Amino acid sequence: MKLLRWHALSGWLLLTVLASMLGYLQWGENQHQFLFQTEAELFRKGWGNPGSVVHPFILLPLFGQLLLLVNAFIAKPRKGLIYLGIALIGLLYGLLIIIAFLSSSMLVKVAVFPYSIMAIVLWVLTKRYARRSSVSVAV
Repeated sequence: MKLLRWHALSGWLLLTVLASMLGYLQWGENQHQFLFQTEAELFRKGWGNPGSVVHPFILLPLFGQLLLLVNAFIAKPRKGLIYLGIALIGLLYGLLIIIAFLSSSMLVKVAVFPYSIMAIVLWVLTKRYARRSSVSVAV
């Protein structure tokens, strides 16, 4: 029995995780970062002081990314876990969309689109893949 396997959704899952790291944050004067920079900083700080990174808007999207990554490489991807991963990352992106509409920065507005588009595409493909494949109907 092969546990790890590349399947039809693997590439889309990985692209969605990468797109989730392209969000752009901007606050105050000269304070701005992409989400991948923020995540790298959190991992650096988290090793020394794990209590400093315990917040729902930090942990839930990271857990969502982890769910998508795991499903990219397991032989039988779980439809429910893919949807949960999309939704957990979507919590952060929902907040970023609100910030984007309130912000005057065009980069903040544009940076929301890659994940939003990939999440919709992945949602539709997961639904199709689950219907076509007897492998991936597990929830």
